[in-house]
Amino acid sequence: MEAEILRCIVAFEVANNRKAPNWTLAEVGLNQVNDDFFLFNEYVGHHRNDWIEEFCEGWKEFILEDADKLAIDSLPETERKQARVAKLLPVLLPLWPFFGSICHVLQEEENPLTPKDAYWLGLIDEVVGESLPTIRTLAEWQPADA
Repeated sequence: MEAEILRCIVAFEVANNRKAPNWTLAEVGLNQVNDDFFLFNEYVGHHRNDWIEEFCEGWKEFILEDADKLAIDSLPETERKQARVAKLLPVLLPLWPFFGSICHVLQEEENPLTPKDAYWLGLIDEVVGESLPTIRTLAEWQPADA
């Protein structure tokens, strides 16, 4: 199966870059094929992993509407988690490759994304020298002496 995926990716890249005069597999093509293969493999792999259930459970309170919560709570206990996943999967699954691709691009070369931008995208937890809200600050907070 992986060989067939790789064959399709190579065919796509060759066809897509046919008009680029300096494009060759040796120069840039193999790197792009490699990136495409791992991105596709990661995306497909997430559809069949158990992590998605935990990911959905972590976001259920923020995404499910009250009517959905009531409907799911009325189901038998053994069916609730699967019902939540079915409801949340179409919303959350497209976000995972999006954030994964952002992380991938950030590792490739210099980029204009500032540490503050990365914080607001949820890619990092803290930015040194900035007074942005963090879980650590809340956990370490001590009331001032009265």
